[in-house]
Amino acid sequence: MMKKFLLIFVAVFFLGNAFAQDFSNKGKEFWLAFSYHVGMVQTAGGLPAMTLNITSDVTTTCVVEIFGGVNLFSGTITANVVTNVTIPTTYFINGDGLFNNNAIHVTAAKPIVVYSFITRSAASAATLCLPTNVLGKQYYGMSFTQISNEPNSNSFITIVGVEDNTSIEIIPTVSTVGGWAAGSINVVNLNKGQVYQVLGTTAGTNGQDISGTSVRSIASGTNTCKKIAVFSGSGKLSLAACGAGSSSDNLYQQLYPASTWGKKYLSVPSSGRLTNFYRIMRPAFTAVVKLNGTIIPSASFTNGYYTFSNSIPNLIESDSVVSVTQYFTTSGCNGNPAPYDPDMIVLNPVEQNINKVTLISSPLLAGP
Repeated sequence: MMKKFLLIFVAVFFLGNAFAQDFSNKGKEFWLAFSYHVGMVQTAGGLPAMTLNITSDVTTTCVVEIFGGVNLFSGTITANVVTNVTIPTTYFINGDGLFNNNAIHVTAAKPIVVYSFITRSAASAATLCLPTNVLGKQYYGMSFTQISNEPNSNSFITIVGVEDNTSIEIIPTVSTVGGWAAGSINVVNLNKGQVYQVLGTTAGTNGQDISGTSVRSIASGTNTCKKIAVFSGSGKLSLAACGAGSSSDNLYQQLYPASTWGKKYLSVPSSGRLTNFYRIMRPAFTAVVKLNGTIIPSASFTNGYYTFSNSIPNLIESDSVVSVTQYFTTSGCNGNPAPYDPDMIVLNPVEQNINKVTLISSPLLAGP
């Protein structure tokens, strides 16, 4: 099988939003989970591995632990050096529902950046991680049309509680493995360090696309709305309309809270792939959204998002905040050469001024 190295931007610092607050993926505390991957169920292809890449522009101490349990790393992060920490497979989030003693908690004496890789020899993805101070209270799930080359490749949303007595309202756009119907209102309660995962249902290698699902912290009794960490993607899928036999990868991204979204986005087509797909998430149904100067008809949005594809730079503008996700297509799809495989990345709005970028080429392998 074709293999490729997994590339990722490390230390992309972004500042500013509509509320004039400072946001960055550089911080002293992070919450994560070993989100769903098809290899947790389809083990013949090998178990997935989770690796944290941790770095900083200053030397500092750092602790990585399973909250309330096992210490996985305690030591020094040397300035401008990447430290890798492996998360044991014991802490898989491999189903729909509540998980105790599985949350990954990262703390440091001085600001660090954290990137998370979930890899298997034939399906790998990575995400930047957001520190606790950047987390919010409203999120929308994002995946893609759920067509894969392996069964049980469910789309997912993984929610991590960072405070006790957190009530979360979840309104799925599709039916879920846990028995929720599309459009139903469901409330779950999390304490600090608990994890709740929602899986879209599957039938064979196809399944439900959980994109657009609303996840928000709500007040309950005497408890106020509290911050949560939310991840979304797919256990494995091909991209785009190239059939179930196409090469497939898992999708895995930490979602930006709606409070950090913007009104203007620029996209750049990926090198070597003729077509990129995009999804614009528009929570305000009355928002006027323009793509390259042309208004997108409101009826073109499904479950709150609009999907389009092209091979050119794009300007996306809205009179209300939106989120934009860019997708990279698979080998053999739309003329792509090998070894390209599917991936997705949540874009930063123009309002967030990027002032520093550091690159890493990870030795972790990805493939079809």
